[in-house]
Parts: sequence; structure tokens; C-alpha cells
Amino acid sequence: DDGAMDRSSHVEHSPAIPVDFEKTLKAYAELDAEYFAGRLMMGAWSASNYSLSGHMIDLDTVTFVKYRGPYNTTSLKFQHNFFGYEGLGFILVLQKLAEVKGIKDIDVEKEFYAIRRRHLARCFLVLLGVAESQADRYLASHEEQVAALADQFEKLAKKISPKKVKLRL
Repeated sequence: DDGAMDRSSHVEHSPAIPVDFEKTLKAYAELDAEYFAGRLMMGAWSASNYSLSGHMIDLDTVTFVKYRGPYNTTSLKFQHNFFGYEGLGFILVLQKLAEVKGIKDIDVEKEFYAIRRRHLARCFLVLLGVAESQADRYLASHEEQVAALADQFEKLAKKISPKKVKLRL
């Protein structure tokens, strides 16, 4: 499969597996933005549900959530199990991957959120009705304004939850 099915957990056990760390970081950050924008939630978050190239694997538990409330998956113990906070899990995986590969000159969390923020801004434009073909061009001219608006949207979306509705799956 030319590495298409390699998972981060494989690298921990076999550090010789080649990894384009920057590509993996970008893919995970963009995937997390798309999860939030598309209201997509993995039913059981795991480092083994993603390939190093950013492809989703093991999709049998994927769902689309109805609200932007505090849904969670298999455990209340870990914050990255909550819808909208899965990126925390990606960051843990990327930090471990960097450690295993001996990459020390990168602030994984800072890079992850910078890439995610830009991609979420792009996703936000598309959600607002801007054509896919125009989103990048518009974002190039107005990135900070759109990103700031998308930040506010995300912050608000994470606060909304219907009252007296059991949101745990």
C-alpha cells in the first residue's frame, strides 16, 4: 500500500517507518477543522483511526452530530473524546510522533492550531455559501477577518447546547 495504511502507532513500534512529519501535521490539522465544520465525529477516537497521510481509517463508528452541544464518545475522562475537541488527541499523537522521530525544533501545538485556524476559515467560507473554487482566492485577500469570524463562530458553537436534552451518546 506504499505506506497509505501506516498509522502513527506503527511508527512508535517501528521508528524506521518513514514519516513526512510536516505533511502529517498539516493533514491532521485540516482534518480536525473539517470535522468541526462538517459536524463529523468519530465514534471512538483513537490514534489508530488515521493514517500518517491523513486518511481516516476504521470508519464504522463515524456519525454526524445533530447539535453543536457537548457530545462525547466512549469516555468522559478524556477531553479529546468530546465533539469539537478531538484536535487535542491529534496533538498528543503528533507530539509522540515527533518524539519518536527525534524532531525537536517544532512547537506542534502552535503549528497545528495555525494550520487548523486557516483551514477552518476556508471551511467557514464554504459553509456560508462561497463556492469552493472561490474560497482560496477570497481567503488570500481577507484571511485575518475571516479567521477571526470563524474563531467567534467556533467559540459560540461550543457554548450552545439544548436544555434538558441528554447529549451524551
